[in-house]
Amino acid sequence: MNVWRQPVSQVVCDGQPVAGVMSWEVSDTSKFAANSWKLSISINSDPGGLAVWDNRTNSTFEISIGLQSGLTSLITGQPDTIDVDPIEGVIHVEGRDLTSRFLSTRISETFANQTSSQVAGLLAQRQGLSGQISPTNTPIGRFYGSEHDRVTLDRYNRINNEWDLLVWLADHEGFSVYVTGSTLVFAPVPAVLNPVLTLSATPNGPLVPNVKSLRLNRAYSLAGPVSVTVKSWNSQSQINMVQTVTSGGNGQGLPAAYVFIRPNLTSGQALALANQKLSAILAHQYMIMAELPGEVLLTSQDSVSLVGTNSAFDQNYAIETITRTFSVMDGFNEVIRARSQGT
Repeated sequence: MNVWRQPVSQVVCDGQPVAGVMSWEVSDTSKFAANSWKLSISINSDPGGLAVWDNRTNSTFEISIGLQSGLTSLITGQPDTIDVDPIEGVIHVEGRDLTSRFLSTRISETFANQTSSQVAGLLAQRQGLSGQISPTNTPIGRFYGSEHDRVTLDRYNRINNEWDLLVWLADHEGFSVYVTGSTLVFAPVPAVLNPVLTLSATPNGPLVPNVKSLRLNRAYSLAGPVSVTVKSWNSQSQINMVQTVTSGGNGQGLPAAYVFIRPNLTSGQALALANQKLSAILAHQYMIMAELPGEVLLTSQDSVSLVGTNSAFDQNYAIETITRTFSVMDGFNEVIRARSQGT
C-alpha cells in the first residue's frame, strides 16, 4: 500500500477542527524568518458562514498531516489576513507561526548586563512560549560597546522588535533561532548536519528515483577565488581589526570580494567570522530544488543528500526552505530548496 497516497489532513482553530478545508500550504524556512501558512476553506462549511471569522483575529491555528500512523503537526500560528471570494464561496486565510508574536512587539530595552540566553528565555516567557535555550556567558553590553549601554537598541542598532534582537544575538553567538510549535529554540548551529533523507535523481542511481522533478543550479561566480574581509573597530582597545580570508577556487582573475563590518571584535573573533562567512558564501555555489511526495521527517534545520547525477552535484545539502502543500485533488506534496552543506 502506498502511504504517499493516503494522507489525512487536520486543521484546528483554538482546539476545534476547521471544517471545509479545501487546500493548504506550509512554508518552513531556515532564514531567521517566520514560517508561513495558507488555507483555502469553503464558506458554506460552517453554519455561521463568513461571520464566524469576525472573532478569529487572535485565534491560534494548527495544521497537521497524517500518513501511516497518527498526525504530525507542521505549524502552529496566528492569522494575518483573510481574503474572501463570495462568488466562488472560498475563504483564503494567511498567517505566520508564533514568531509573529516577537515580530509584533517593539523593544527599547538594552539588557546590557544580561546574557543572550537570559534574554531569549525572558522574551519567550513574555510571549507565552516555552524555551529550548542553550546557555551563553557573554553579557550583551560587550557586543555593542559601553557607549551604547545608556541608550536603546533600536535607535543605534536598528533593532525594532523582539525578533530583530533575537536574530542579532544569535548572529553574535553563532546560534540558530527559530520557533517550532510553541517553543523558541535558541541554540548553536551544528557543525555538521547528517542527511535525514536521500534524494535519488535518475533511474541509473543507486536508489529508485523518489523525486517528481529536480532542478540543479551552480553559480560559476563562486567557482573561482572568493575573498571575505571582516573589519572591526574595538572601542576599548582603540584598535582597528581587519581580517581577510580567500578561497582558492578553480577560476582565473581577481576574487569576488565581500566585506562585513562588526563592532568590538578581537583579532581572533574577526578571523573566525571571516571564515564562517566564506563558508556560507561558498555553500551557495551548488543549489537544488526538488519536488517530491510529501513527508514529515524533514525540517528546515536538516539536510538531505543527492545521488544519481554522477557529477559534483552528488553531495549533501542544507535545507533553506520546505514548502508543503495539501489539496483534496492533488494530495500531499512538497518542494525542497537547499544549498551545498559547505566546505
